[in-house]
Amino acid sequence: MKVIIFEASGLTGRQLIEQALKQGHEVTAFVRKAGRIPHAHNNLRIVEGDVLNADEVEQA
Repeated sequence: MKVIIFEASGLTGRQLIEQALKQGHEVTAFVRKAGRIPHAHNNLRIVEGDVLNADEVEQA
C-alpha cells in the first residue's frame, strides 16, 4: 500500500513512518523541512512543502 503522512516530522508522524515501513508500505513523508526526518529507507520518499498549498499537496 502507498501512504502519505502529513506533518511527518513530529513524534506521531515518525512513529507512523516507522510502523508503515515495518509493514512493507511505500511511505511519502510530507514535511516542512526534509532534514527533520532521520529515516533512510528504500520505501520512504520525503517531500518538502506546505500543507496549505494545494499544488504541493497534489504533487505529493
